Amino acid sequence: MSGLVIRSLYVIAAFGLVWLAAITHWEREHILPGLGEVVLTLVLLPLVLVLVAWQLQVRLIKTLERPKPDSAESSAEQFPKAIINNTLESWVMVASSIRSATGDSAQALAEAQKQDAVNFDLDPELTDSNGFPVASARIKGIDTLAVDAGFLDWAEVNAPVVLNWEPEQLRAMMLGTEVLSELMTLVTEQFHQETQMTRVLEKKPQVIPDLLVLLLLPEIWPAEDQKIALNWFKTWLLQQWPPAKLSVRISENVDVFQQLDSLFRLMPTEAESQLVLLAGCESNIGQHIIEQWEAQGRLSGNRQENPAMPGEGAAGILLAGTQLARVFHAGDQVVLHKPVIEQGGQAVQNGDRPLAELFKQVLETSGMAAEAIKFVAGDCGRTVKKLIELMAASHELFPGLDPNESFFNANQFFGSVGGIGSLMALVRAHAEAVSGNAALCVNNAGDVNRAAVLVSPKIHADSKPNLNQ
Repeated sequence: MSGLVIRSLYVIAAFGLVWLAAITHWEREHILPGLGEVVLTLVLLPLVLVLVAWQLQVRLIKTLERPKPDSAESSAEQFPKAIINNTLESWVMVASSIRSATGDSAQALAEAQKQDAVNFDLDPELTDSNGFPVASARIKGIDTLAVDAGFLDWAEVNAPVVLNWEPEQLRAMMLGTEVLSELMTLVTEQFHQETQMTRVLEKKPQVIPDLLVLLLLPEIWPAEDQKIALNWFKTWLLQQWPPAKLSVRISENVDVFQQLDSLFRLMPTEAESQLVLLAGCESNIGQHIIEQWEAQGRLSGNRQENPAMPGEGAAGILLAGTQLARVFHAGDQVVLHKPVIEQGGQAVQNGDRPLAELFKQVLETSGMAAEAIKFVAGDCGRTVKKLIELMAASHELFPGLDPNESFFNANQFFGSVGGIGSLMALVRAHAEAVSGNAALCVNNAGDVNRAAVLVSPKIHADSKPNLNQ
């Protein structure tokens, strides 16, 4: 509703109330008012009431936006130092979103782990070469009709070629759209609430930050399919955010930690002037994938590996600089520290460089003591050796952690979800940090490269930035 309509309703309400009260009083008391009394009561009095109400609103808005006298000092104490030597040292993770067979929120994942309620059934729609059903981490309740009515209808008009996509690709698109929708709803509603009142009362333009959306799409998808997916997401996002303020692109780094590392290479001024939404989706719930995995021997485990279980999911995180982060609800915010990526090559492969050394480097980078780490979320793949490696390194540095409650292995909760397993594990770490515990997110699934990042709780200042300055 426009500001003019709102102001008109206020004026009409003021005049109506005063007129009703005055006429009722004159009628009950049998008073015949003079011309001066009529003008004073029916014209001047409601005008005065409107002006007084408007001034009070303006003063209230300015009072709420004015920083407290000690805000600079309190901000320095309560927010981590995000800029050191003109390099970015931390982002604020404002929110996260996830879709998985275990739960549709980070809190649901935490509850499922607490209750040990992860149990995936045999999937009658997926069978091996002998006709036996294969266990899968299939997400129930995906509305395939909504996929047809949404993405497929759009693709029929906008895609450069006739789509011949596999069902699991459409499922991934549906899940990715749901994650983006949840995070974009948070962003758009929050900025509307923060700026609408000031825009109406003080006639200032609504200030919207830049939004960078990075998409982690399945690496096995052909380039043409990835481009179509990009155009779909971009078309949808343009309905939510001003085109001049929006940038949508496929992440150059399929690895989540590599992408996070590139975000820390932004200039501090860039980080403080834009929001970053990192989201990914993948589905391996397809019969032809089962056939490929069986041919590769991935469905039959041995002493070193567990059988691969097809999974699917989507996840996203919303990042902001410390100033923009204050616009959002403080309760879900945590500090995302700079990741450490180890490209150890043969030394890692041969086990000559323990994983604990990577953990020590993460602690040193973040400036946090080992005693503060209360949770470890890992993307270890399906290799038993890698899970044991993670547990051993954690026990060495964080001996107080409970093996059952303080560790999270993405493969156990999501099945095989490709490159987004680390992003989904990071969402689980986010939930732990929100509850007040520093959490380590680790990827040691590969034979050569390993990486880790720390997320920690954040104490929040009360003051919010004035978006219209």
